[in-house]
Amino acid sequence: MRTIFASALLAFASASKVHEFFAEKNYICSLCEIAVEHAANGRDMELDQLYALFPALQTRINSGYTDSSKINLQNPRGTCTMLSLCAEESISDMLMAEAPVDLSSHVEYVNNMNTTWTARANDKFTGASLKEIKSLMGTVVDPEWTLNAHKKEASVNATLPVNFDSRINWPACEPVINHVRDQSNCGSCWAHGTTEALNDRTCIATGGKFQTLLSVADTTGCCNGTACFSFGCNGGQVATPWAWFKKVGVVTGGDFGDGI
Repeated sequence: MRTIFASALLAFASASKVHEFFAEKNYICSLCEIAVEHAANGRDMELDQLYALFPALQTRINSGYTDSSKINLQNPRGTCTMLSLCAEESISDMLMAEAPVDLSSHVEYVNNMNTTWTARANDKFTGASLKEIKSLMGTVVDPEWTLNAHKKEASVNATLPVNFDSRINWPACEPVINHVRDQSNCGSCWAHGTTEALNDRTCIATGGKFQTLLSVADTTGCCNGTACFSFGCNGGQVATPWAWFKKVGVVTGGDFGDGI
């Protein structure tokens, strides 16, 4: 079996600094655990495929590997923590993350930019901690860790409007397009964005005939690490669910508590 680890190149910072973003921090840890599991079970082809998709993963694993005696392929989380690819937060980090955040200065900063909209503090975040707020930011956006969809280029010879509102342009689908779902305290915005976009597009494509809500929970739970390189409430990709929608499909289902 080929080992997943090469000689050390550079030492990385502490495990608490895996990544500054919530989704990426969880994502890198999950990918590392998958890599260790592949190595432990001799799945060299799958490991090579994983590295091909995420070259940064191989670089960081190789760079963090300094002592083979600390590698335990039967303990993926422990191994990835040792490699600084899974976070091990200090008590001070945890206490700071649990402290309530005052958003007033941020709101003031945004409004002083004189944009076309006015920011305000949302009641949902009253008394919320930085940890709670970050936990909602589940879309992987760092280019090193994102998977891109196949590009489809098209040229359109048309004059683009200054303003465009899809609810007005497709009034039959206004109830679907204008229905904003609640992701609750889950970093599943990646699943919400893709599933709701599919919902809108299906309605538009059928001339307003299909207005049944599609299940965001199905995408969150079943478009997982194996199917979509996404990890539920811990974060995921916005490019991969589209192939899953086409191959597997997504069930119907409304908002939490509405019985649909």
